[in-house]
Amino acid sequence: MMLMEYGEDAVLLPTKLVHGKPRQGLLKTALGIALSIFLVTAGVFKSKSTFQFVRSIVFETTDQATGADSDHDGVHDLWDGDADDDGITDQVEGMQDLDKDHLPNYLDDDSDGDGITDQIEQEGDFDSDGIPDFFDTDSDADTLPDSLETVADNDGDNVPNYLDDDTDGDTISDRVEAKHRESDDESEDAGKGDTDEDGVPDTDKDGVPDFEDNDSDGDNVTDLEEAFFDYKIGPHMTDFDDDGTPNYLDLDSDGDQIPDSHEGNHDPDGDTLMSLYDLDSDSDRIPDVEETVFDSDGDGQSNYLDTDSDDDQINDAEERNGDFDLDGTPDYLDNDTDGDTVSDLAETNADLDHDAMPNYRDHDSDDDGIPDMIEFEVHEKVVAAAPEVAVK
Repeated sequence: MMLMEYGEDAVLLPTKLVHGKPRQGLLKTALGIALSIFLVTAGVFKSKSTFQFVRSIVFETTDQATGADSDHDGVHDLWDGDADDDGITDQVEGMQDLDKDHLPNYLDDDSDGDGITDQIEQEGDFDSDGIPDFFDTDSDADTLPDSLETVADNDGDNVPNYLDDDTDGDTISDRVEAKHRESDDESEDAGKGDTDEDGVPDTDKDGVPDFEDNDSDGDNVTDLEEAFFDYKIGPHMTDFDDDGTPNYLDLDSDGDQIPDSHEGNHDPDGDTLMSLYDLDSDSDRIPDVEETVFDSDGDGQSNYLDTDSDDDQINDAEERNGDFDLDGTPDYLDNDTDGDTVSDLAETNADLDHDAMPNYRDHDSDDDGIPDMIEFEVHEKVVAAAPEVAVK
């Protein structure tokens, strides 16, 4: 069966159908060779398309001579409309060599050299940038190269990373996570890092780039949790302490000098605010930044989580952070708040004389006109002299 088709330079060429595929006739080859010789001899090309047409004829003539069959489908490249069998026609792929690998696109199974085959990427234009995916080195336009993202599906959403705008499923877009480059501030708190100098940040330097890391700052709180701030608002990138570093990259999201890794995503005081965002994690009206992670009473609980930091059986919320006896120790850590030598534990927060002053702050708890300090000294002397009498 004979058909007539037009070449790129409007040359009418005969073709034959073989096994349902168009077969270029010998006339096309002969005309191509003749045209090549003529144009080269004349030193003039009518247009860029003429040059490309001539080049393709010469290339295909070589294929015919060698019987090349790049995709091993039993059809010589000269007669194969998809010589590399990637599902994209040779006409669409063209003779260019996009990735400079010395293979023309129509024979290259990875035209853009991104490690993802043309057969997978195909002719679609995912990011609508006018470049088909098989030519596009950043198919989802997230500033991360497809070669880095790959065809893996990290978050299991059935969208390959190279097309997924949130590869790790933490509600923070890859574009945002990729923007945080190395900071001039070399401290860990800078919240940025790119140890392998590939242009992609790895804040916690764990070898996993932030866009693939579910815990980018390595604080044991997931980016998903940190991105939401109070777990109700989102998705967005928040910066609770307004220090210029978003929570998911901030090692101390609330700026209370206690690392998020220590505070965690717990809510010990039941105020619906996680400790890493709570400036008063135990609701004792004393800021965490003041209480710190220190454990004053040695009970295994940091002061910022301990409602009785000095273990005197009087809540920190009652004692507060004043300094009643001006001894330099805040009341919530002072075992003798009124400095009368009688411990708060012994005096308690009862009000024996009903003067609206709790005993641990009252210099004369029984209102007998004798200071507690003197009464205590007398008591101690009695105990020392005759312990059995004191017991009675």
